Amino acid sequence: EAAAAAAAAAEAAQGAPPPPAKPELLHRTSSSSSTRSVEAGETTARRGSDASDVAAEGLARVAANPNNMPLGAGRKAERTSRTKDKPDVAAAAPSPSQEPQAEAAKAEAAKAEVEERARREVERQAEKLRREREREERREKLARERQLERERQAELKTSQAELKRQQQEQQQAKNQAQAQAQAATQARAQAQAEAQAATQARAQAQVAAEAQALRATLTASTARAKS
Repeated sequence: EAAAAAAAAAEAAQGAPPPPAKPELLHRTSSSSSTRSVEAGETTARRGSDASDVAAEGLARVAANPNNMPLGAGRKAERTSRTKDKPDVAAAAPSPSQEPQAEAAKAEAAKAEVEERARREVERQAEKLRREREREERREKLARERQLERERQAELKTSQAELKRQQQEQQQAKNQAQAQAQAATQARAQAQAEAQAATQARAQAQVAAEAQALRATLTASTARAKS
């Protein structure tokens, strides 16, 4: 399998045609561009030939000893594989005819980056405004709740004061009624005492009068008896 892969790589390197050039680009290239393109093509061809030689050498070594390949040959094949995997810098470099397109692509990328940054900045500012608005709404809501709580506490204190005043008035009225009732009771008791005293005085006067009348009668009877 390794020998087949090396052979396929060698054939691909030998038979790979150079990239076709666009007609409009050929008309716009200068003599210096043509010279550089030719040199780049020759360099690519030489590298392809070198890769073919290395691949052929590796194929021969694999065919000679497929089961016990020496360490040096393995490293050579590994270096060959790495060399083949590396892109051709000369071929990848943009030609002068492609420079305007590359510049335009760079400008477009820079423009897209600027637009993306502007969009992110707008989103960030919008998010900032939204958060500030939410904080302001929370502050206003908290202020309204505190104001309502203060008003409720004031109403509660007013209600408590009014209730206390009414209770005091009721207690005062009750005390006054009790005092008046007690005074009336005392007046009735005094009147009863006075009535009893008058009754006793009349009874005593009547007893005294009866006793005096009895003495007078006795005195008269005694006087008649002596005469």
